[in-house]
Amino acid sequence: MSQETDGEKEKDASPTTKRSPSFYTFVSLVCVFFFLYVGTEYVFGIYLTAFAVSLPTLELTKVQGTRLAAVFWAAFTAMRFLAIFAAIGMDPAYVMGASFAFCLAGTGAMCFLAQHSFLVLQVIIRNRCIQYVGS
Repeated sequence: MSQETDGEKEKDASPTTKRSPSFYTFVSLVCVFFFLYVGTEYVFGIYLTAFAVSLPTLELTKVQGTRLAAVFWAAFTAMRFLAIFAAIGMDPAYVMGASFAFCLAGTGAMCFLAQHSFLVLQVIIRNRCIQYVGS
């Protein structure tokens, strides 16, 4: 049996732990990622109104552009809420695959159809927010 001195017991019971530099690097990178991710979401939501109003083939008013942005944020929020239940009840691979498929379909539809119809643009924005279920 080995006996520990009082000094060794106090040293082991110390609540402070030293963290490696890689831990701080990881935490910093995660913070930068979330900063850029949320910034991208915000910029897309703001740019959507400007894009919809300035696109000459759509000829939307500012009110319609604002409504389009409201549809985006409402769908985005609803899908984020549903993502909670999807993450709990579904296989992660299935959720990511479905998210990728919806994202690909929405992006393709935006490229080819959204420049010509306000209704199509609204439907695509609603469906494109489904991609965030996987987020």
